[in-house]
Amino acid sequence: MSILLPAWTGDILRRRPCPFLVVRDTGSMLELVDARTRATVRVPALPGGITRVAVHPPSGQLQGLRVLLVADLIGRVLEDLHAAQVLTAWVGTEVPDPAVVADLMIRRPADIVDSPAAVEDALVGPVALTVGGAADPAPTDRDGHRLHVTVGDVRDDRTPRKVADPATLRLMLLATRHERAVTLTDEGVEAADRMLRRWRGAVAAWSRCASAPLARSYTDAVHRALDTGLDFARAIALLRSLESDPRVPDGAKFETVVHLDRTLGLDLVRGLSAVPPS
Repeated sequence: MSILLPAWTGDILRRRPCPFLVVRDTGSMLELVDARTRATVRVPALPGGITRVAVHPPSGQLQGLRVLLVADLIGRVLEDLHAAQVLTAWVGTEVPDPAVVADLMIRRPADIVDSPAAVEDALVGPVALTVGGAADPAPTDRDGHRLHVTVGDVRDDRTPRKVADPATLRLMLLATRHERAVTLTDEGVEAADRMLRRWRGAVAAWSRCASAPLARSYTDAVHRALDTGLDFARAIALLRSLESDPRVPDGAKFETVVHLDRTLGLDLVRGLSAVPPS
């Protein structure tokens, strides 16, 4: 069975450098809790090595999207922070609307298959990690998976038909630890949307300043947060601190946020299109 490799996977396989990607070896590894044993497991991510991931989105649009978002964040951390190659397969017939998936900046899988039995053929090798909903049965040890990650349920208390910016939805679904349930509210949507709009305005303003090196204390701290159980909320708190830190030049803030947003996927550079040329 052929593998449907997206364009960005081809770039990784050819080791083509990305202008926004700065891989720094800090000696750290991504650590996640195995839902079967509750033990913390280090995900193998050797530079140039392949990590195969099977994602089982459950029924229900928001729940399925949250599972895909967590898997997407795992892939981004492995690829962007550790220079690993990640091949992902989505499993089942409950895959959310492709247009919604694209709006949420979820990277495309290598393949979509109907059943777990087809995953290893699709990815041409053993699966190291599976991601699924909290109610889904975990794979057994005899399945050969190193690690199983579960994602908590989503409760939607928003006003019907109240539409959120896709990046706002991404932020809200990832800001709560992935194994815990999350509740969406109108107030939460409005607060997250205000924060993203403020950050995009700040990034646009910083882009006019002289370029400066990355603020390594912040990039390293965000990387550590993501490596420690995908602590997205901690990463967001660090971005807030960076925004108001008078010790960091605005040009360095711009470079740092652009670099980190490649992994966070919050589309913080959107406001750059409105910046007039200098």
